[in-house]
This record gives sequence, C-alpha cells and structure tokens, in this order.
Amino acid sequence: MISHRFAVVGAVAVLSVLFAAPVALAADAPQKPVSIVLHIDSGFLGRPVHLQLFGGDVLISWDAGDVLAPGDLTVTRSSSTEISAEWSSSYLLASRGVTVGFRESSSIFRFDVPMIQTKKPFGAWQTQTTAVQHGYVTARMGAEGSVRLMMSPSGMRQGTATWYRYKGCDCAASPDFPKGTKLLIRLANHPEISDVVTVNDYGPDRNLFPNRVIDLDAVAFKKLAPLSLGLTQVTVEPVFKTRRISSRS
Repeated sequence: MISHRFAVVGAVAVLSVLFAAPVALAADAPQKPVSIVLHIDSGFLGRPVHLQLFGGDVLISWDAGDVLAPGDLTVTRSSSTEISAEWSSSYLLASRGVTVGFRESSSIFRFDVPMIQTKKPFGAWQTQTTAVQHGYVTARMGAEGSVRLMMSPSGMRQGTATWYRYKGCDCAASPDFPKGTKLLIRLANHPEISDVVTVNDYGPDRNLFPNRVIDLDAVAFKKLAPLSLGLTQVTVEPVFKTRRISSRS
C-alpha cells in the first residue's frame, strides 16, 4: 500500500512520504490502494474547510460545526472512483457527517448521470443525495465507511436499430447523442458482433418510433446484420478516450 501522511496545522498542510512511488494509471485500471492520514487540529474547527486530495481527484470538506474535535482522518483510494474514509473516533463528527466528492470529468459525465453511493462497514451500498458543486460530484458521509462514484446512463442504450442510405460510412442518426459522438453498437443477442459509428445526423423521432434506439447508415448496419432484415436489436455505448490520473496527492 502506498501511504502519505499530512499534518494539518491551522491552514498549512505538511506532507511527508512514508512510502511512495507516484505512478500514472488509466482511470479504469486496477491500482494499489493509496492512503493519506490527515491530522486535523483545532485550527480547522468552527469554519468551512475544503481539502483536495489525490491530485485534486477527491474532495473532503465540511462546514462550521461538522467537525467537533481534533483528530485523525485516514482516506484510502482503492480506485479512481472509490475511496474509504475513517476518523479516529465517531465522536469527532456531528450527525450529518462531512462532504466527500469526486472530481467531475466532462468525458465521463457527458452522457451519464453521476451518483454517489456510501457503505458503512459490513453494510450494503446506499445511494445518497448527490450534488455537483465546484466541479465535484458530492454527497455526505459519516465517520467511517466507503464511498463510490456510479453512473446512471442517460437516454436509450438498447432497442431497435434500422438502416438508411445517407453518407455511405460508419455513421448513424441518434436523438440521444450530439453529432461527432462515437458509439459502440453491439448486437443484443451476439455482443461479440459490433461496429463503432460516428453520429452525423439526428433521429429517429421517438414520438413516432419509441422503441428505435438508432438509425444506422447501410454501411454500418450490414456489418451487424443483413440489410434484408431491415431491423435488429442492438445496444449503444458512447466511446471515450481514457482519462489518465496520477496517484500523487
């Protein structure tokens, strides 16, 4: 485990590396847990505090009255979208806890609705009231537990695909994604058969075709199924470039 220690004194955070080798990791790649120990002294009580950790990827903040006494806070990041936090005593916090958040990434959240889930030790994941503020997706948590960032897809992601002749390319019309978006289209019953298309048109009209998820150019459709079928069932997934993060705090 990689561990850092902060001595938080008044408005100054002093970092000493106990054992660290900063490594650049892909956002969805497995990574070693990274821990930061924060000593919160009396200078951080009775006023709003915002701590940006792990290179600004994680936010821990509280308002006046949320933290009641000095103590230690250990924050461990097990992945780019999951952390655990533990205060040295549950009596250090008021009942509403503190705010935790993950930095908003336009590439990740562009077509998905973010939500925060928390889990107490030996408990189950619970979805919390989630807000986006100051560039972070945030929720409240208590003195001990895990926090993770989840995505709730927006728009249709599965349904009927048809075809039409438009530009003669791997392209498609979509009512859910703007022009220029790349989409991975898979056959619903045979997901190993797929094609990546670029949205270059708008449609179909969901008021007329509520079950139609996308209209594919004939060139793209025939990579999935014969044109003679006319319709086929597919899944739709936006394609993003992987955002890279650093394990440095």
